[in-house]
Amino acid sequence: MRNTERHSMRLSIVLVSCITVLAFALPALAAYDFSVARDKGSYAVGSTVTIQLTNTGTESLSLRSMRWMVQVKESGAWREVFTEAAKPSTVSNDLPVGDIATWTWNGKDNEGTTQPAGEYRVKVWVIMPRHSYQDDKVTSSFTLTSGWSAKKEITVTSNMAQYHVGGIVNFTIKNTGDVAVDTSGFNWIIYRHTSSGPQARSTHNSTPAGIPNPLPVGASRTWSWDMRNDSGGFVNPDDYELEVKLPNVSGGAIEGNCFFKVVP
Repeated sequence: MRNTERHSMRLSIVLVSCITVLAFALPALAAYDFSVARDKGSYAVGSTVTIQLTNTGTESLSLRSMRWMVQVKESGAWREVFTEAAKPSTVSNDLPVGDIATWTWNGKDNEGTTQPAGEYRVKVWVIMPRHSYQDDKVTSSFTLTSGWSAKKEITVTSNMAQYHVGGIVNFTIKNTGDVAVDTSGFNWIIYRHTSSGPQARSTHNSTPAGIPNPLPVGASRTWSWDMRNDSGGFVNPDDYELEVKLPNVSGGAIEGNCFFKVVP
């Protein structure tokens, strides 16, 4: 056998060996696994903490027997302040691979007392007796701060900058603040901008269908306007503004607005 052929054969054997080693070295993904996280690192005392559980395994997770607790750090050790030995009502029984289950903690203990400023974390257990699986995970710690003022803020947008008379306008509201906002007193008005100032053309004193109360932090929802005025006819071509107002328990209102044009 010529030297070049022997060299080629040795090289092939080495490559196959390397590939085999790498294949055995790669860790296999667990059939059942999950992670837990919170939506922010700091919250005002008494505000809502959003918790997320993600299925990071290769099989669907059963959450029927899950439980969770909130712990506070005191003198270097974690102490339980809230426990729920059942699946949150907003969480489905089964969580497909890659999906996220979301629920909230209202910042209170099991007696209903608002918890003070401090360092906290959430601990979650997933228990599946039929599959002999049980594990627990914790979120990164977060702080409750008494001197921090929660921001209450919304943005509203239209899906286009210009519409033809008689069309449909789609609006979106998004909670861009630090806490969930009350939408029970949702008020929205369409103003026509004229040379003499804005004039209300379409007034609505009820929450559009599909918008939850409260609207969670970071959540957005869309609703439609048929371009009709308070008399039932279509609005005329001109410049228009949507103004949204939500109630604010600390006084005033939480407001958002956007501008668009109506053409023939």
